[in-house]
Amino acid sequence: MLQPTQTADTPTRSSTGELTIVTLSGTSGPQKMWDSIGFPVVALPAGLSPTTQLPVGIQLVAQPYAEEPLLQIALDYQAAHPYHLLLPPAYR
Repeated sequence: MLQPTQTADTPTRSSTGELTIVTLSGTSGPQKMWDSIGFPVVALPAGLSPTTQLPVGIQLVAQPYAEEPLLQIALDYQAAHPYHLLLPPAYR
């Protein structure tokens, strides 16, 4: 299964320059459900948000004990889509 890593958009800066912080503690978002019932999950970068130009991610979920094929799919995805090399404009 493929789904977003978080359901909220990435943090933004207000017109005064203050950063809107999204605080995450422990496991949160869509992966919390999968983690609590024992399904393996891997998160991957999926580019930059079109609205904030900050990183966004996806997660892949597999059946219990299917870690090996899940990790191979993640490696293949990352090789085909090198989003992990992208930097937000503020860091260029």
